[in-house]
Amino acid sequence: MAAIMDLLLAPTSSMQDNVTTLSTVICLCRGVICLVGVIGNSVTIRTFVAMGLKDGVTLSFLFLSVCDLFFLIFEGAASVSCAFECVELNTNYKTYFPVDPYSVDFYLLLCASEFYHCAMITMIFLAIARCLSVATPMWFRNKIGKKSTFFVSISTTAPFVVAIEIPTFAFMGIIPQHDKNINTTRPSFWTSPTWHLMTNVIWTITGMFLNYIVQIILLISAITMKIVLTKAVKFRQQHTLLCDAGGSFTTHTNNSNGTNNVTQTQNKLQLTSKEIRITQQLFVLSLAYIISNTPRVCFHTPLLVYPELSIFGKHGRLFEAIDVIVHTCQCVFCCGNVLIYLKFNSRFRELFLKNLTLLQNDNA
Repeated sequence: MAAIMDLLLAPTSSMQDNVTTLSTVICLCRGVICLVGVIGNSVTIRTFVAMGLKDGVTLSFLFLSVCDLFFLIFEGAASVSCAFECVELNTNYKTYFPVDPYSVDFYLLLCASEFYHCAMITMIFLAIARCLSVATPMWFRNKIGKKSTFFVSISTTAPFVVAIEIPTFAFMGIIPQHDKNINTTRPSFWTSPTWHLMTNVIWTITGMFLNYIVQIILLISAITMKIVLTKAVKFRQQHTLLCDAGGSFTTHTNNSNGTNNVTQTQNKLQLTSKEIRITQQLFVLSLAYIISNTPRVCFHTPLLVYPELSIFGKHGRLFEAIDVIVHTCQCVFCCGNVLIYLKFNSRFRELFLKNLTLLQNDNA
């Protein structure tokens, strides 16, 4: 198997040129996506604040937008560094920069991953909270839907997720050293001898197991929300038809336990129009996250079987090209969240367009 992979991934000059060209094009596209996403999430944050942070769900969406904003800022800066790196490669290092662009790109992507992990935790909180809201509406409104619950949940999970990658930063840096590519000294990437072993463990946890767990939780939550949402919409339609016909929505039963069960079922399905829109919004968000994050999950799995595909392995250039695609998919998700908010929230849409108009007038 290793011999076949070596043959397929042989680092010929033509292949290196194709990989470099592909990375350059994708980096430019990612930079444009990040610029649009930074503007969109900035206006989104302002819009959520204008709407009023009255409950935990709205506060969660605000925190998610903040994480998306900082993720896109670091990804956009990394795209610029990636473009500089491609300039050096295309000119065979005849043109080079005072600081190694690859080192800056790598460091910025690690910083961006911290905010992406926080966004993952927020998505889990929103999905679980919405499942609880459709399962036990009254209990959710009185307990889970409060701002204090969000603060407790995020303050206990986000620091843990961020702390996972701290050892990665502790044993690396960008320091002046000799660069064999340009045969001179400039600040470039440095790691301690234990860094590679440590990152293999950390990236296996964050890149595979954490992503698998998040994907499974969101998939289960999405299926649950879809089932309950479909029943709730049908329930509202039937109730509306009966009311329009002048009837009353009652259920007769000879068993008191049966009456209680029917009443509980009706209470679960009696979602307000706002709750239905939020559930629809979270359902689409969960599906968008699953789709955009699937390349990352699929990419990290072969690294355990074939380590030469890692960033510092024999086929590191191929890793970089695929990693650029993975990060671009994540940027699309963080940028596309704004479109989902605009689709399912009429009040958000109204305030967003108003704030966007004010921003355009200020720039003019």
